[in-house]
Amino acid sequence: MLGLLNIAIGGGLLLAGRRLFWLFVGAVGFLIGLEVARLFVFPSELILILAALGLGLAFALFAVFVESVAIGVAGFLGGGITMLRVAALWGFDTNALRLVAFIVGGIIGVILVVWLFNWALITISSVAGASMIVSGLFLRAGERPLLFLGLAFLGIVFQGLVLQREGSARKTKHDQNP
Repeated sequence: MLGLLNIAIGGGLLLAGRRLFWLFVGAVGFLIGLEVARLFVFPSELILILAALGLGLAFALFAVFVESVAIGVAGFLGGGITMLRVAALWGFDTNALRLVAFIVGGIIGVILVVWLFNWALITISSVAGASMIVSGLFLRAGERPLLFLGLAFLGIVFQGLVLQREGSARKTKHDQNP
């Protein structure tokens, strides 16, 4: 069940993470919730998923009400969790390396959000979506990095084309209404 949930949320992030900002922030909260919940012993996978979904819902509501703060927090946490997943894909499993990966990813995420908000959301949501999809599938270790890179690239290109189309539509509308 967790695999299907990862694939569904990851697909939404991969294709619409920028447009559905609340989904992006909620998915980051869900991922953080999973990582935190795994530190505790839960009697079933359902309770683990409910705990993660609860945190994801809290993050989504936070994004709606406190958007500017949520942008920075989501950039840090999204970049951190994404780098954590990427480090795991490449076999960096020690706690020290995981912490360094999370912090470095978080700093990169905040920088991207501040400087390139739309493209940061596109990149981070595509990479996070790709990592969720890959983690939800039963693949051999050698297949994961290739699928991850391919999906991330596909998400960035798709969302970039949508952003470009939206910009063209706004420009055309502005030109028609002087």
